[in-house]
Amino acid sequence: MVVDDDPIVLTVTTSLLRARGFVCEAIHDGREAVDRAVDFGADIVLLDVHMEPVSGAAVLDRLRRDYRTALVPVICVTSDRDPATLVDLLGAGADDYVGKPFKADELEARILVAVRRRAVLGSVNPLTGLPGNVVLTAAIDRRLRDGARFALLHVDIDEFKAFNDHYGFVRGDQMIASLGRLLRGAVAEIGLTGCLIAHIGGDDFAVLTCADQAEATAGVVLASFAAEVRAHYDACDLERGHIMTTDRTGTVRAHPLLSVSIGIATTRQRTFASAAAMADAAAETKRAAKRTTGSAFAVDRRRE
Repeated sequence: MVVDDDPIVLTVTTSLLRARGFVCEAIHDGREAVDRAVDFGADIVLLDVHMEPVSGAAVLDRLRRDYRTALVPVICVTSDRDPATLVDLLGAGADDYVGKPFKADELEARILVAVRRRAVLGSVNPLTGLPGNVVLTAAIDRRLRDGARFALLHVDIDEFKAFNDHYGFVRGDQMIASLGRLLRGAVAEIGLTGCLIAHIGGDDFAVLTCADQAEATAGVVLASFAAEVRAHYDACDLERGHIMTTDRTGTVRAHPLLSVSIGIATTRQRTFASAAAMADAAAETKRAAKRTTGSAFAVDRRRE
């Protein structure tokens, strides 16, 4: 979305961007910016600083205060080269700025960088600090295109819902964060480089690693989890060896201590058409691992 009160600049800017493949919404009145950004579904806002009757700074403030647009990247466009002005804009929530007159290549590059950064940051899980599905999918697709020999580990905590219901979400979050740290530790212990650890939602994680080290990595994760998990239980539950929960029908059930299941899909002996296909194979293999009592991993050994 391009916001500028100068009709000539607005027309030139949107025409330039459309010619480069961007879908543009043009707005000349900053008072409409928030609602129009929401209706348009703006991925980024290109905002002129010196506008009337509402200044660009005021529009930026409104965009940042409204929860619907608070995270939309904003690039300010200004002829003001005063460092203090630029510092104020960045401090007020602008993601970047570009000077007038701008060069088309520079503007396009700054737009693409801001959108890409937002996509990556939006994928980062605030609990674990790990990237999510967006980054993971792109990484798998890139490795598949390159013909790399690598493995995808789908890591899942068994009986987590019962644990979360019994102890509450704070203890549940602590357990999830702990697994994230264990995965980092496992990769470091094996001495792997070029790996990716992702938090794909809830108590599910993924690790991308070289195919030859996949099983060793899984083994370290299982051992580390077994050593760590007992610290998350009350002494009475540890003594019993299980926790008790009551389901919605009033039935009391016993749940064993948490364990972890890992499904491994690898390109060592087969190829995958897409990241989704490889993720499906890892998830299916993880379900096979879950059929084993306690922590376990399973490897997809199917061939083409």
